[in-house]
Amino acid sequence: NKKKKTKNQQRKNEYKKERMANKTITCQCIALAEFDLKKGNVLRYQYPTEYKLPKENIEDYCFMDGAHLYSDDVSFMLFPNTNPPTYAIAIYHKYKSEKYERGAVQKAIVILNDEPWYKDYLHIGKEFLHAFIDQDNTIISENMKELYHQLNTTKATHFKWKFMNIKLSKNPSIKHIASVNELVRRFKKNIMLLWYAVLLQKRIMVVGKPAHVVGSCVIAIPELIQPMVIPNVATTVTPYVTLTDLEPIEEKVFIAGATNELFEQNKQWWDVCASFQTGSIIQQGVKIKLSKKDRQFTKSVLSGIRDGRDETWTRTQFKQYTEQILVMMGRKKKNKAVQKLKTSPIYLNHLKQPSETETQPQPTKLEKQILKINTETPEQKACALLEKIKTADDTKLPLFLFQLASQIQNLNQLTALMKKQAIPIIGNYIRHEKVQVRKYSASILSSFAVTVEGQDALISHEGIVQHIIELIQDPLPNLRYASIYCLMKISAWKKGVMLIHELSPNIVTQLMSLVLDPALDVQIVSTGSLINLLPLKVNLMETSDYMNLLSTTVNTQLKHHLIVLLDRMGVNFLPSQLPNDQTSIVESLTTLPSNEIVNLLRTMLMESIVDEVNTNTFMIELLSCDIIPILITQEKSSDLTSEQAILSCELLKFLILGTSRAIRQFLPLLPLHLLYWRQQVFSNILSTQFENIESEEDHFDVPLCPPDSYLVSIVEILTHCMRYDLATVLPLFISQNFISPFLDCVLNYYQKFEISSESQILDSHSPSLHKRLRNSPLRHFASASPPSPSSPRLLQDDSDLNISMDDDSSSDSHHIQLIASIIECFSFLIEDCTPEQLTTTIQPIKNKLLNSKTFILEPLSSTILNSNNQVYINMYLRFGQILTVFLDHSS
Repeated sequence: NKKKKTKNQQRKNEYKKERMANKTITCQCIALAEFDLKKGNVLRYQYPTEYKLPKENIEDYCFMDGAHLYSDDVSFMLFPNTNPPTYAIAIYHKYKSEKYERGAVQKAIVILNDEPWYKDYLHIGKEFLHAFIDQDNTIISENMKELYHQLNTTKATHFKWKFMNIKLSKNPSIKHIASVNELVRRFKKNIMLLWYAVLLQKRIMVVGKPAHVVGSCVIAIPELIQPMVIPNVATTVTPYVTLTDLEPIEEKVFIAGATNELFEQNKQWWDVCASFQTGSIIQQGVKIKLSKKDRQFTKSVLSGIRDGRDETWTRTQFKQYTEQILVMMGRKKKNKAVQKLKTSPIYLNHLKQPSETETQPQPTKLEKQILKINTETPEQKACALLEKIKTADDTKLPLFLFQLASQIQNLNQLTALMKKQAIPIIGNYIRHEKVQVRKYSASILSSFAVTVEGQDALISHEGIVQHIIELIQDPLPNLRYASIYCLMKISAWKKGVMLIHELSPNIVTQLMSLVLDPALDVQIVSTGSLINLLPLKVNLMETSDYMNLLSTTVNTQLKHHLIVLLDRMGVNFLPSQLPNDQTSIVESLTTLPSNEIVNLLRTMLMESIVDEVNTNTFMIELLSCDIIPILITQEKSSDLTSEQAILSCELLKFLILGTSRAIRQFLPLLPLHLLYWRQQVFSNILSTQFENIESEEDHFDVPLCPPDSYLVSIVEILTHCMRYDLATVLPLFISQNFISPFLDCVLNYYQKFEISSESQILDSHSPSLHKRLRNSPLRHFASASPPSPSSPRLLQDDSDLNISMDDDSSSDSHHIQLIASIIECFSFLIEDCTPEQLTTTIQPIKNKLLNSKTFILEPLSSTILNSNNQVYINMYLRFGQILTVFLDHSS
């Protein structure tokens, strides 16, 4: 049997080599488009000239709305009406040169074929365009003709032509450009809304910039529901739609992408809109509510993606989650969460498809005995191994632990094992005398740390955390990595930070030394743990060793971690020391017209909160170009209710919440800005006509109205500055007599809304209006420092105000978020102001404080009775405590 298997494998390998040798990447047509300053989008050349293009206006697909904000962009096209379907890709490039009018030229190359060689065309077209864009169109057309013939004659694993040497894909597939990871990073916990929308066959629109990311997300959406498939997927999916051709979105069911904001604003065009602008999924006439299981699943997937899990891992998790739902749908027991899905055409079509077991010949009894076919699920196998581990002796224990560590591959297995109390069982072995037992035990625990439930379970077992801390100095790199990885994951929780500091007061010193560990994996998790454990302001040791590591490492994740760490230590990076230079983006803020500035600010804001690995580096790149004064200028130079002012202040907030350097740059400018906020913003916010905040057509997310957004941003900025350097900020508040007007504005703001216990604003079904705040990857920085047990400003629970942004409850509104920030702001004041200062501050607003219980405490009290939400309970008790202190001083 072994010999036969070997021979069969050899034959397969030979067949693959032969197939690859004969493989031909083909091209049916190649075209050149250019943006003409007088005529607009123009098709300059195509070859062969007799080829009939699938769209007459194909040049409009080459210059995507907003493409001029980027030097490069790509749009993917799929035309199912031709026979066979046509796949096309447009590669756009903007070349800056003073010899051109307006200082730049914009061109695009289009490649069309009946097979989706998207990934290969992307590299080939990009290299071609970068090489020839500055040439005359005649020269470009001649080279395009050569490129066309070379594409149709290449039979090899590499495409070689002139300066090009590009490795080709094994086979053409549209899935090569689909990124489920990017989709999950963009929409985080809301991703399951898209999962349900696909199954319910709703009209789905993805709107944002740049076009290549939008297209990648659109193509990735059908991958969420594997093993089910969308019928006629070619006619359903349109990666890019232009305003000049709305035919794709006139269908009853579609998944389409666009970069123009008009597609998001015209709500009659879609049922569900995935907005890059707000990072939210907006529902129009659809009622999709996520279950607790959905939210826990997406949290765990996000945790894995943040750790660098690849595309295959993410797709596998979604596939297994879908299979689990399919099992639930097949049961007779009714489940409200999946009843609507039973009528889905996709589900009904899936039932008609023969299963794998039906298409394969059934084995005979003898074959079953010989092959020992095991029909157990992966979850059952893992649980069976756990039972063996319980009763195993020291000789068999390493083998069983190794098998369990090797078998854990999906979240369903981890959930099943946790129900069997696997964490305390495995935790008993991490101090075992045998090295192998310790290694495999730590590896299994690190697998549990991927999931949110696993992190919570680890934190609840102090003894296990203590043993994990002891292992971080182990001689074995695998053990060091597994133990530090566990610390990194549990330190993302505030109670995890407190527990680690309590069990090991010198943990920071130990981890700082491990940053220079020879093992790359250990370096990555050590820096990741320090980012969670260090306070905002750090006065630590010499940074030269870490700067050297930053300049020598090639690992992207380690680079980003080191940049954040060094920023905490007070290092001010130069643009040349960072991966990318954002000077051109910052310069654009001072040169572009106001409507372009708004779009650029919005793009920068979304870039600063989407990718949790690159976020901090992107922010520090902006700060290295002195963006803080520019943002302040943009905020002051525009109307208070304009998008430009709101977005400038919001981007300033994200920079300050995310990096220490932003605070260091902002504090010298704070005195003048406090004066501006007091004289202009606060008075205008109070006089602004407020709109009713209600759920419009069952939106899952609604954009913040301007006054709310502005006030939230200001409170967050001031609170974070206090948290960073109270000794500098508080005297400014007092010297400028800022406290009274600030509190007066806040109390008037709430009184104007007249929030009552019957108000829908605090109703458990009200829409969440601050998802982009709660989804900030920087939400844990504020609470990362070890709190003092006697400090009243920090709650000893993970329902703390800083963590509440990541709470599961959909009942949080922007009002609750603002109350949370204000309560923390009040905490600083009552803790550090003298009685005389408090009396002076409170006297003008004494009556409003007395009445604040009507519109803050009573609605919170009603919500507590209805939902028993720990976040609201803490806020209620805290604000009552603050009022007591205020009133005691003022009396």
